[in-house]
Amino acid sequence: MNLIFQAVIAYLGLVPPLYAIIDLFFLEDTKVSMILDFMILYTLIIFTFVGAINWKITNDGSILLTIYGAIPSLLSFLIILAVLNGIEYRLVSSILIIFLFTQLCLDYIIYLQKLRPAFFIYSIRLPVTALLSLLVHLPIYF
Repeated sequence: MNLIFQAVIAYLGLVPPLYAIIDLFFLEDTKVSMILDFMILYTLIIFTFVGAINWKITNDGSILLTIYGAIPSLLSFLIILAVLNGIEYRLVSSILIIFLFTQLCLDYIIYLQKLRPAFFIYSIRLPVTALLSLLVHLPIYF
């Protein structure tokens, strides 16, 4: 039951960027620059949150998993600096999509070590990452 709840929460997390895309292409209520910034910053929140899932800050936790869980926060900081310095959306979003899929591949390796259930990888992580990456990529065509 807990995994079903996690799946619902994960898919509901796609509603804000989906709304931003609908606004960008159809409603045009929000400035384009705000939507582009939102898409990057919201995706960074998800990227960092997924990384934090791997934090094992206990006496018997894996130091490697803790470091792996903290890396998205550092990478997010660097992407925020890029956005604040006016780096083009196309470049920043492409780098972010690469980070998302790298994180997914590393999570798959963790799954192979039997540290994650298959349902989590195949029903939550893979589809949500793919859909989020698509949503982040779509503004390039605006």
